[in-house]
Amino acid sequence: SDLTDETLRKIISGIEQDIQKKCINTEITSGEVGDIVLKRLKRVSKAAYIRFAAVYRVFEDIEDFKQEINKL
Repeated sequence: SDLTDETLRKIISGIEQDIQKKCINTEITSGEVGDIVLKRLKRVSKAAYIRFAAVYRVFEDIEDFKQEINKL
């Protein structure tokens, strides 16, 4: 993996902070959690972002997947 333990700890800490901010007075959906994870991964590792996106977002076909990669 291209992510060190320290980098992973920082990503997780950021995800936790984002979730806490988002759900102060309301519940947070699994979709919102997934979006937060994607946002944090995209900042740190495009490879990790694509791997997570490939599982989290069910791409309709290869063109959808290519479009996501091209956005990077």
